[in-house]
Amino acid sequence: MLTININPERLKKSLDFILNKLLIVSFFIILIIYASREIADLDLWLHLKTGEVIVKNGFVPLLDIFSFPLAGKPWINHEWLFQVISYLFFSGWQGDGLILMQNIVIIGIFILLF
Repeated sequence: MLTININPERLKKSLDFILNKLLIVSFFIILIIYASREIADLDLWLHLKTGEVIVKNGFVPLLDIFSFPLAGKPWINHEWLFQVISYLFFSGWQGDGLILMQNIVIIGIFILLF
């Protein structure tokens, strides 16, 4: 006859380990679902076009090239790196690429915090 010896303390540790991992996986699944929503930034198209200008010309514009009233005025583009990365993702995968980039950034931040 086969007898099974169950150690309650070992069972509790195993169950605790499994539930902890399940909680972490569930958290990241919910985070991915949340991060995969529509991007509602009104400046998105300005960022994409500026990123395209930077990539194609090889430098960050120092003068305003998009505004009619301020055309030719000095412009400090402090978001140039984001604009270049956004443009590269958009040129490769269109809107899905931007959502992918958003997922990478959010998941990366939470992994660093975790």
